[in-house]
Amino acid sequence: MTPSNWSRLTAETPLVKVFRYAEIASTNDRARVYLRRKRTPLTGPVLFAADRQTAGRGRGDHTWWSPDGGLFLSYAARRSDFGLAAGESVELSVAAASAVAQTLRPRGQKKKPFSVRVKHPNDVLLNGRKVCGILIESPAPETVIVGIGINLNRPSVPVPEELRERYVSVEETLGAPLDPLSFVTELTQRLFP
Repeated sequence: MTPSNWSRLTAETPLVKVFRYAEIASTNDRARVYLRRKRTPLTGPVLFAADRQTAGRGRGDHTWWSPDGGLFLSYAARRSDFGLAAGESVELSVAAASAVAQTLRPRGQKKKPFSVRVKHPNDVLLNGRKVCGILIESPAPETVIVGIGINLNRPSVPVPEELRERYVSVEETLGAPLDPLSFVTELTQRLFP
């Protein structure tokens, strides 16, 4: 786990715990293990964040390319933390994608205009190209994991040829890098009512 000032998120957002990694296989998988091993019920949302993933995944059998420069998050929480009843995963996917879009929009107004839209049910498009994917999993009826992979800053390695047509990062669109902690703080405040 990478030490950092990310622990301040527990004071500035509803998060009760934050785990941050330089590299991890999958933040959703780590969240699932955490929930399985936890002996007491969750008292609020827990965040797992990584600079890169070695086995990032999307819906179905899709993989999510997760190099340095991206931001890979999984929120483990009770359904009630999101204001949801049992079985409302599609609504949560759209709500998470909308929260990402709302966090991005002001940045385009300040620096370089761009269009952001939610592609139902789990993608966010930036100027028509995929910048974010959402993966919702429910390991138990009362808990949910919201995985968010966002191409925040330029990747540290070349974009694979099969992704070049649809891949975009926020940094390349704006022409300037974004601070991941600032982005996560705003996103988290939007995700939890």
